[in-house]
Amino acid sequence: MTTFKIIFSLLSFLCTVYAVFCTIKIILTWIPGTNMGFTRFLSAICDPYLKLVSKTRILHFGQLDFSPVLALGILALLSTVFSGIATEGKLGLGTVIGLILQMSFYTATSLLNFFILFLIIRCIVLISSRTAYTTSKFWQQFDYFISPIVYKISRFFSCGKMLSFKATLLISIVFFIATSIITSLVMSKLIQLVHYIPF
Repeated sequence: MTTFKIIFSLLSFLCTVYAVFCTIKIILTWIPGTNMGFTRFLSAICDPYLKLVSKTRILHFGQLDFSPVLALGILALLSTVFSGIATEGKLGLGTVIGLILQMSFYTATSLLNFFILFLIIRCIVLISSRTAYTTSKFWQQFDYFISPIVYKISRFFSCGKMLSFKATLLISIVFFIATSIITSLVMSKLIQLVHYIPF
């Protein structure tokens, strides 16, 4: 293995490890009372990067901040880029186009998967709740944000019939999971084809 390949393999590995640290840090921010030594260590190494990406205001919707998804998507993309360069040993036009497609796809997929996760959590909260209405300000904002989307999807699949909010959430979750799987399959094939561009 050449020095070139070793360097890019190491860079890919470091991006993956850093992404794992950032993921743990993000999850720990959701859990109150986790101010331990390990948490402070994670804050010291992850916060500068996460705060830098958090300055992207277009990813803030009320109290919802989707910038961590973008941050993790960028790290995943960099890891893939470095791994690809280490494997191929060069950076040609096909690789550049493939990387641009991968970056766009990973960012979109990360946001979609994060959105699916929130829909699933919202559905669980609704199912476990006695009423469909919640007094939580966070869930009220989330419902306001997603209602036009989930009702449009459910109306399409229910032939225009009005359904309960729980039913619209379930239909939307299935729709978005199917969309995520199908686009993943299509994009992986497209990215493979682009890498075969000869120059």
